[in-house]
Amino acid sequence: ILTCQDKLRQIGVALTQYSDRNGGYFPVVPQRGALASAGIYAPVLLDHGLLKESAQVVCPGSPLAEDRQFQVPPLAEVRLASDDGGQDIRRKMGGSYGYSLGYVHDGVYRPTKNRHRPTFALLADSPSAEMPELRSVNHAGKGQNVLFEDGHVSFLSSPSVPSSPDCYFTNDDGRIAAGVHPDDSVIVSSTTCPL
Repeated sequence: ILTCQDKLRQIGVALTQYSDRNGGYFPVVPQRGALASAGIYAPVLLDHGLLKESAQVVCPGSPLAEDRQFQVPPLAEVRLASDDGGQDIRRKMGGSYGYSLGYVHDGVYRPTKNRHRPTFALLADSPSAEMPELRSVNHAGKGQNVLFEDGHVSFLSSPSVPSSPDCYFTNDDGRIAAGVHPDDSVIVSSTTCPL
């Protein structure tokens, strides 16, 4: 659990550096095309030199940790991915972690802006459709480490922010989709599109 937390903190630093260089915004998950998957955060951070190696996005308590050959696909490769091979690339690109989608306001999809919120979940052990409450399979399904926007990491046994009724694996409408307002954090698996 502690090594996973350290990795999430490192990714948090990279995400903050990215937001500092990009008008306060974290890596955007496009609505369409080859890059339209939540796992795009990892190829983007690697492409910008903010993460040094693919192993940084692999939780040691995840099934992916057994794959010693794992590599985050380069951003250029993701851009060129066809529909046939693209699903495998999208599945791999986020590593063991799920990333927060943006939100929809007045029918327009908007990316997440860094406001350093202590209860906004930004990244976590990836959710799993096979587990109750979409819990992560990482850490033997006992809970998930969560990176919050202010940079702190907590291990939570349920997919809810302790000081809020917000479930961070679904939006406030109970769907696995972009949030319904700016403070609606929704962490999804690597292959999930925002809309």
